[in-house]
Amino acid sequence: MPSITDLDELISLASSTGASCDSQFFHKTIHINGSPTTDITMTFMTGRKMSYWRFDGQPCGGITGDINSNGGLTGSVCNLGTTGAIPYTNAQNGNDKWMIQAGAAGSVSGTFIVYDRLYHNHNLNGTTITEQSVQGEPPNPAITRYTDGVGNMVFVEIYTTIGASLTTIRMNYTNQDGVTGCVSEQQMIGNNGRRESPTILVMPLKKGDTGVRAVKSVTLTATTGTIGNFGVVIGHPIAMFGSNNSGTCAWRDYTNGLPGIPNVPNDSCLAVMYSPTTATTPEIFGNLTMVET
Repeated sequence: MPSITDLDELISLASSTGASCDSQFFHKTIHINGSPTTDITMTFMTGRKMSYWRFDGQPCGGITGDINSNGGLTGSVCNLGTTGAIPYTNAQNGNDKWMIQAGAAGSVSGTFIVYDRLYHNHNLNGTTITEQSVQGEPPNPAITRYTDGVGNMVFVEIYTTIGASLTTIRMNYTNQDGVTGCVSEQQMIGNNGRRESPTILVMPLKKGDTGVRAVKSVTLTATTGTIGNFGVVIGHPIAMFGSNNSGTCAWRDYTNGLPGIPNVPNDSCLAVMYSPTTATTPEIFGNLTMVET
C-alpha cells in the first residue's frame, strides 16, 4: 500500500490540483423528502447516535434498499454510486486515498462519525418475533470492502417509528474469522429513545469478536407493538471528531497525532452519523479532505 513519506510530500499533495487533493463539502437539513416529520423533529436524544443517511441536503437523502427482479424489496451493498453517498474521486493507477482532514459544525454540539456504509436493508418488522432474514447464509449480497470483517460494526437503523413496548434484539452473524452462527449480545429496542427515526442502535458482538463479515438474520424477543420499519446496516468507521459548542466547527487534522491517517478504499459509500449533546435536531455542514498517493 503506498504511503505518505514525509511532510513535504503531504504539503505537495494537499496543494495540488486535480485528483491528488480531493476536498468535499456536505450539508444535511432536518428534512426527509422535503418534510420535517414528527419522527425527526422530536426524537433526537442526548448522547444517542443518529443517522443522517436519509436527510435532504448535499448529497441528497439516501436510499435504504433495492427492488429485485420480482418487484420485492431486498437489501443491497453500498458503494460510491449509491444515492446518498458523499461524493469523492476514486484513487487512480493503483494509488490509495487518505483522509487528512475532517471538519463539521452543527446547530448543537456533539460528536460526528464518518463511516463507510457497506450494506443496508429495510422493511424489517417491529412486531415479528420469528427470525427475520438479513443477508442470509451464505450472504447474498456479500459486502465488497473490509471483507475480512475486522472493525466492521452492525447497527439497527429506525426508518419509521416502531412500538412503545421495550424488548430486545439479537443478530446471527459471521465474525471476523469467518465463523458462522455467531449470536450477538442483546440490544434493547422499542420504547422512547429506541423506537424513533433516525435512531441508530449499535449491535454488541459476542465476547472475543472484533468485527462482522455478514449478518444472517435478526430476531426480536417480543413484539414492540407497532410494525414500523427498521433495517440492518453494516458499516466501517473511518473518522470521529467532536464539537464542544453549537455552531462551532469540529476539526481533526489526521496528519498530527493519533490515530494516524485513515485510508478510504475506492468506491466507499461515505456517510455521517451524529451524537448530539442535547435533544435537539441539528442541521449540519462539513468537509472531508483527502489526498491520493
